[in-house]
Amino acid sequence: HALHAEWDKFNIKDGLADEKVTLLDPASGTLTFPAEAINIAVEEQHKYSESVSGLKNHFLSHFFAFEILMASYIIGHLRMGLLFEALRIPLEEDERFPLYLTNSLDFSEVHRSSFPFIADLAEEAEEAKKVKEKDILVILGNPPYTSEKKEKGALPEWIKEKLQDYAKGLGVEQEKKKGVLQDDYVRFIRFAHWKIDRYGKGIIAFITNNSYLDGIIHRSMRKQLLDSFDEIY
Repeated sequence: HALHAEWDKFNIKDGLADEKVTLLDPASGTLTFPAEAINIAVEEQHKYSESVSGLKNHFLSHFFAFEILMASYIIGHLRMGLLFEALRIPLEEDERFPLYLTNSLDFSEVHRSSFPFIADLAEEAEEAKKVKEKDILVILGNPPYTSEKKEKGALPEWIKEKLQDYAKGLGVEQEKKKGVLQDDYVRFIRFAHWKIDRYGKGIIAFITNNSYLDGIIHRSMRKQLLDSFDEIY
């Protein structure tokens, strides 16, 4: 609901119901946040009309979600099916909410395969890659946070390179222990920061660990966020 006060700044009058809004949850779990965003958009629509049928295409073409765990992915799709039923705009057989099984932080090329299940996963990854390249106005959710050491080489090269930006400037390069910048929540902030920077406008609304607010090693990260965003709260 904190988004409500921001819409005037983007010349958006209908909040999350507005066709200008694109939204992404890059670590969606079972779609708690996108589902609530849809409910809020329906509330906005009810200010003008009882019918929400016109919102269906908006949700299916402008709201997106990524999830890496198969169980959460399956539950998320079931949840959306039930939500659209409850809103009386049920999904047809050829329709699906744009939730994709993917690693949000991986921008590597998708390898094709002729094996049926693998081919389906490759197609899913290809569709997700298209979304990763879209302009997104609102990036929201509750990304994971852990500073546990990851397997060497497990982190995709793309996000490794982007994280280097938070390790430059203000003398951070000289610090010996920069492992805190590898925390998962920092990676997701970097992903969202990059997307909003590229679009030139937007909102990040994350629940995160708070260590970056005053962490010594995070000082360049803070500066770069302050350089990019007009308001942070």
